[in-house]
Amino acid sequence: MHGKVGDGKADSAEQIATTTAAPPDTSAAVPKKGVPMAGDRPPRAPATPNPAQAVPDRLPASATDMSAGPAGVDRRMADARVTEAQLRKSNEPAFTRALGEKKAAERHSSTAPGRLRKHEAAELRASTARATGSAPRPWERWVPCGCVPDSRWTRARGARKGGTRRSGPRSRRFSRVSSTR
Repeated sequence: MHGKVGDGKADSAEQIATTTAAPPDTSAAVPKKGVPMAGDRPPRAPATPNPAQAVPDRLPASATDMSAGPAGVDRRMADARVTEAQLRKSNEPAFTRALGEKKAAERHSSTAPGRLRKHEAAELRASTARATGSAPRPWERWVPCGCVPDSRWTRARGARKGGTRRSGPRSRRFSRVSSTR
């Protein structure tokens, strides 16, 4: 059996060697027509980003809806078969305090969404201003006179740009400071 495997191996090796050594058959090859290459077109410059898209959208109404708290209290009171009139007339400090907290929660749930929307609008305006570049730069801000560390400012000269040197927690004098570094 060993001899038959060795003979088959030698025959296949001989076929591979003769096929590799033979010159290629060019009769079947057909030359391909070349197509001239087009010049490179670099991409155009990206458009200027829209600053209005740099800030998030407003919150949906469901995010500012605070009615679930008072509704839950009303549902628990209804399950216990307790009314506001009963709490008011109970003459029990814990019950009257609970009624007061219930009313406070109802007031809060009606006024909080407006305050949230007002704060949200201010934050979105500030974010848009920062995105458009109209917000004050970090080196331009309102600071109390004399409190700005600057190599051009010395105690002998006082506050620069004609102001008087005042510092401390009671200073009410403010000046616009702009560094040119």
